[in-house]
Amino acid sequence: MSQLASENDEDLAGSSKVAAAAPEPPPPEPPPPEPLPGEDAPPEFDGDPQEMWIEEYEREGRPGKPKKERRKPRHLGRWIALAVVIVILVVWTLISPPVMSTVGDMYLNPDTHANLGGTEADQDVQIFASLVSVGTTTWGVSIHGDGNATVDEAAVFEVMVTKVSEESDGFWFMGTEISLRNVSFYLEDDTLIGWMTEKDELRNMSLGYVDATFTEAGIHDCYVVLRFSVYEVMRVGFLPSDKVTMTVWLSDSIVVSEQAGPGP
Repeated sequence: MSQLASENDEDLAGSSKVAAAAPEPPPPEPPPPEPLPGEDAPPEFDGDPQEMWIEEYEREGRPGKPKKERRKPRHLGRWIALAVVIVILVVWTLISPPVMSTVGDMYLNPDTHANLGGTEADQDVQIFASLVSVGTTTWGVSIHGDGNATVDEAAVFEVMVTKVSEESDGFWFMGTEISLRNVSFYLEDDTLIGWMTEKDELRNMSLGYVDATFTEAGIHDCYVVLRFSVYEVMRVGFLPSDKVTMTVWLSDSIVVSEQAGPGP
């Protein structure tokens, strides 16, 4: 009985040794992935998996940086603003008045252009709200006309404004030009009897024509009040300078006679 048990133990021990000596086979390896159309099959690699990953990373390429959106040029607005400024300066220069010529005192001659009186007046030409002085100009006023008039008939007088002399300060200031605004004709008692009806703006003078009507006969002392604007002409553009008001008394009295009655 004991011999049978020992034989059974030997059979069990032998079977366990056989089971231990025959291990289970490993699972089959998965097949390599098939390449997509247009791609080459990945090469077989027998080395370190880490080296294989580095080669694969280098072959595929590093991820590129995101592309920045192209910004619009910032200098376009500056060029447009510069072009606008240039156009404004050109137009400003083209519309500038010409510089009035300097003629000296030739139009103050009492025998020709100033038979009823004339005078000179100096002006300190200023710009920028009378803060900057740009020169000195001497203006001449000449009054020409007939010393005889008739009651209730218009008498025409010519009032001329000329530039006797001028000194401009600085390179940018070329000189002055004027525009005659108004001329009024008064009796000695401040009675207004005439005013400017038309004018001529010439290169060397500003000439105003005054129609005056006397209502009473006699000998009258008269004076005129004239107003004109002064512009400073520069190398680029021009600027309004000042408004000048001058009062000039006639050197001779005006003899006014009654209207002639109807003939016999």
